[in-house]
Amino acid sequence: MTTNMKMYTESDIRRFYTKVAVAGPSDCWEWLGRCDAAWYGHFQFNGKPIGAHRFAWWFSTGIWPGDLSVLHRCDNKACCNPAHLFLGTQKDNIQDAVRKALRRCEGLERAMTCN
Repeated sequence: MTTNMKMYTESDIRRFYTKVAVAGPSDCWEWLGRCDAAWYGHFQFNGKPIGAHRFAWWFSTGIWPGDLSVLHRCDNKACCNPAHLFLGTQKDNIQDAVRKALRRCEGLERAMTCN
């Protein structure tokens, strides 16, 4: 994937990590900086806000996501742990959200019938 975006620097990465609560390798790494109304973290890069999770994906993989979505395996919009992120289309994003919603509903259903 190619991009015409300015390449990030070590200084950008250091600045990014001042806004992340890095935890264990399998834990969510919470974004501590500014979030939008949907609770996605925003990192100021090259004078513009970029999704914090998108920036984490970019510098950890070296792949700019372009038009693809960066999805969360953990379903935590504030998570910046690259191990929790994966690329997908908007269709993948919607299907992932539906699957997760169904799992939550099934879990709630089971909890309600167990009482």
